[in-house]
Amino acid sequence: VESDGPQFVVHEWGHNGLRVEQAANENSWRALVDVLQPDLVFIGIGINDAMQGAKFNAAEFQKTYISLLEQMDDLAIVILGNTPIGQQHERAHHHSMTIDATLKDIAEREGCGFFSFTETLGGGDAWKACKSHGWLKSDGIHFTESGYLALSSMLFKAWQSAFHAQQP
Repeated sequence: VESDGPQFVVHEWGHNGLRVEQAANENSWRALVDVLQPDLVFIGIGINDAMQGAKFNAAEFQKTYISLLEQMDDLAIVILGNTPIGQQHERAHHHSMTIDATLKDIAEREGCGFFSFTETLGGGDAWKACKSHGWLKSDGIHFTESGYLALSSMLFKAWQSAFHAQQP
């Protein structure tokens, strides 16, 4: 198909519950990158993947995340922040905000892009708007299908905006 605009193909790797250390220890990254030759890679590691039980070890998470990034140091990478978590889960909400800040710090230090779903949706209380739109499931953590569609639309629009801003 001929087009004057950008074209893209999406490849997804991973699954719900995949932990950052599992991704970092995956030995096939280089082979996958060599085959796909991506122009841009989005990495999204969720809160369950960052937590070690009920605790978050920022130093260990950063170390492991950076070891993952080092395997793809020749690629343009955007790190995806967490989605908002309802404050009825006080500990998870607190950890989510800390993890988001940690991911942003990693992105800045490692020269990656960063996209925060929480900031895009309005900050720490964004879960309230998500709930009122029907985007959150009753657990206040996981998103509904319409919620995930809304999130992917926000990410895609930000990506398009950034792409067009770089054009002469």
